[in-house]
Amino acid sequence: MAASTIRLLPEGSTETIEPRILVPAALAGLAAAVAGAVAWTIVVVVSDFEVGIVAWAIGFAAGWAVALAARGRRGTALQVVAVVAALVGIALGKYGTFAYEVREALEERGADVPAYWDGDLIDFFFEELDNVFGLFDLLWVGFAVFTAWRLLRPEPPAQPAEAA
Repeated sequence: MAASTIRLLPEGSTETIEPRILVPAALAGLAAAVAGAVAWTIVVVVSDFEVGIVAWAIGFAAGWAVALAARGRRGTALQVVAVVAALVGIALGKYGTFAYEVREALEERGADVPAYWDGDLIDFFFEELDNVFGLFDLLWVGFAVFTAWRLLRPEPPAQPAEAA
């Protein structure tokens, strides 16, 4: 690199992200987020306890997957993709735990137990969002969003060395 050339972004990164990078990055982020949601549901089923830090892990996994699929590129568009993927994963994880708990309660009462993706159960989830997400949940969501965003932030431009 010539001494007169100043790169505003590090090698392999760009603020203009082409669809050929954005689409695989989005798919990777969503895949990681869905895997995290499934893992979160399994943790709740096994431990019978909702562990909020898993939401943070979903944010990290989504950001990491987007970064990996973007092959080192960074930028605002990829940050948004990672954050949206993390939020989708957290919502799916919360839904999975909600559906499990509702189905358990119905089974204990001897009532008909709906499938996980039953329309009425999904509607009930949205009706109960204020009870599903508490203030403590929002803290973990905030950590997840911050982490997903931070993993893909553009690196500051390198400052040229000053002549002595």
